[in-house]
Amino acid sequence: MGRPVAIPESELINFGYEALQGGHVERALELFQRAVHDAPHSANAFDSLAEALEKAGRHSEAVAAVTTAKTLASSTSHPLRPSIEQHANALTKPKTE
Repeated sequence: MGRPVAIPESELINFGYEALQGGHVERALELFQRAVHDAPHSANAFDSLAEALEKAGRHSEAVAAVTTAKTLASSTSHPLRPSIEQHANALTKPKTE
């Protein structure tokens, strides 16, 4: 048949957020997981995946993904570093009742 087409990471992330905003959490997860697979050193891809996992109620997986994003962003002067760190802090902060 055909060959798989390479989709740029930025497009996968954009499509993932469109799916997430449309309430299609599982589709967003698929797109963000592909972005992470295709760009395993991308802090943005891991942070986006964390958002979808959080939306899906998969908190421990979201924490793992955002922790990876934070580590990757910290190792470079990533422009999204402050927002990734804020997201990581929000996810790992103990919940008050």
